[in-house]
Amino acid sequence: MNSGRDMNIKIFVSHSPDHHDKEIKDSRIYVNIEAGAALSGQKTDCGDDTGDNISYKNASYCELTTQYWAWKNIDADYYGFCHYRRYFSFSPENLKESRWYRVEYPFFEPRALQKICVDDNTVSSIVPQYDFIVAKGIDTRLLNGSNNVFDHYAEAPALKVKDLKTVLQIIEEKYPEYQSAANKYLFGHIFYPCNMFIARKDLFEEYSEFVFGVLEEFENRCDLSDYSREAYRTPGHLGERILGIYYTYLKEKNQYRLKEMQQVFFQNVEEITVPLPVKNEIPIVLAANNSFVPILSTCIQSIIEKANPQYFYGLYILHTDIPKEKQDIIKRQIIHYENTKILFINVSAVVSGYQLRAKAHISTETFFRFIALELMKNYEKIIYLDCDTIVQRDIAELYHINIGKCMAGAASDPDFIGQCFKKNTDTGKYAKEFLKVDPMSYFQAGVLIINITAFRERYSMDDLLAMSEETRYRYSDQDVLNIVCNGNWFNIGMGWNMLTDCDHTRISNVIRCAPRSILEEYEEARIDPFIIHYAGFMKPWNRLGEDFGDVFWKVARRSGCYEELLDILKIGPPTAAEEVNGVVSLYNRIFPETGMIRKSIRVYIKPLFYKSKIGMKIIKYMS
Repeated sequence: MNSGRDMNIKIFVSHSPDHHDKEIKDSRIYVNIEAGAALSGQKTDCGDDTGDNISYKNASYCELTTQYWAWKNIDADYYGFCHYRRYFSFSPENLKESRWYRVEYPFFEPRALQKICVDDNTVSSIVPQYDFIVAKGIDTRLLNGSNNVFDHYAEAPALKVKDLKTVLQIIEEKYPEYQSAANKYLFGHIFYPCNMFIARKDLFEEYSEFVFGVLEEFENRCDLSDYSREAYRTPGHLGERILGIYYTYLKEKNQYRLKEMQQVFFQNVEEITVPLPVKNEIPIVLAANNSFVPILSTCIQSIIEKANPQYFYGLYILHTDIPKEKQDIIKRQIIHYENTKILFINVSAVVSGYQLRAKAHISTETFFRFIALELMKNYEKIIYLDCDTIVQRDIAELYHINIGKCMAGAASDPDFIGQCFKKNTDTGKYAKEFLKVDPMSYFQAGVLIINITAFRERYSMDDLLAMSEETRYRYSDQDVLNIVCNGNWFNIGMGWNMLTDCDHTRISNVIRCAPRSILEEYEEARIDPFIIHYAGFMKPWNRLGEDFGDVFWKVARRSGCYEELLDILKIGPPTAAEEVNGVVSLYNRIFPETGMIRKSIRVYIKPLFYKSKIGMKIIKYMS
């Protein structure tokens, strides 16, 4: 007898016609098939529409069109069928199941695939031990309280019980050898789900003759033209029941090696794809979460207002939780900008296996810039921007800075450098001994030119994400980047990443401690910054009067999320940018920071005062 390795085993994975699903790649066993390819209107080299096929019936036959195609066109020793979300588990362990009696994983990712042992060696060693394998049966009484498989079908909202009765009648008339198994299965309470099975060649051919013979006769007897979309899938649903009938028939024979295996369900199988670069494209990557959408919207507004018509601006937003309705709000911002596109990319599957913990006020999304190494691999270089920035010059000018073969273009970090030279701090020691970086060579990572080609020659996305799991980094991903780019980055100047005077203390308490050359470069950048970066714990949308806050609010008024920003601020809209500073000044005079009164009445007085006409008049008078 041949070993499993010598057997020609094919497990066909059905995908939707317009699928962008993750696949098991580089396998001699798993074959990814576009089911219903004839309906997609596009030619594909992996569809079920070649040779003898019923691909055009996919809307009613569902994944059975893949089975028919394999039956008529492929020669193998074993034939298996599963779906882009559903696979068999070949794990020797009984894996924990969800309340739906299946093993579930949130994402289709390598660690999950390892757990269910779908590698070729494991599959080829297990499959030949059996003649017919199905997904583990489920008790219908546990599914929805149905007494049996027949009732389970009858109680499905979109299905009609008369169709199942027709199938029973066809079996009685044309396939009487299966009648006993049909009654036993349909009026028993164990249901075999999802049209998933693996069969030895002779049994596969026998079963295919049976199921497609029954369904062909069913189509001759029944008119589905007035069925709903889901009801129109009735042949697929009936095929699922016919599989259970055939498996019961094999059990009655008591001469075959049969096996029931756990079904695995992946909740998210979307393949993350980025279109190829277009002519004159300026690729810009940002990362945000749902709560940061108003700030993202403001940043994007600043980018598009300074965009040059001769270039095309691609904005790639990395996220895990931004809902479609908020994505649409931002997309409407660019509707009149023909040279701009926005693509939201959910990277949940990429980061799911990592323990990424940012420090202090920094969000986990800060690590997403590492994902750009993989997502944007078709680009030579990209711009990465933190969302808490306002762009005041065409960002194409930044993109076209020649950084040579350096891994990144960035600006020196006057805050970090100031900390290193400030008395009574250990930041300098941390830089030299832990990061092994010269403090004067430490850069700020909120604005970056990333040389994708140079980076990928040295580090992968996984390398950087794995490094990010280290909990001793004080500045999270920024420290990681300074380690890997040490001595291999190009200084673009602080004008392209001008840090604001956070809480009005950053300059006096920190940056003034930096060497004179750093302080002077920073002061020069403040005169006319190209990009303003509101880095730090205090932001202009948290408190009015922050450094360069008026610039932020001017842009915010023209963004798609201005009202939401006002809601964050909780003080109502100022009528002019100048009033921002005036309100804060007056408020601080009336309610000193150190007073107990301010602490007790802040929640009640502040909103009322800022919204009142008297308050506005007082502000105008005092300014």
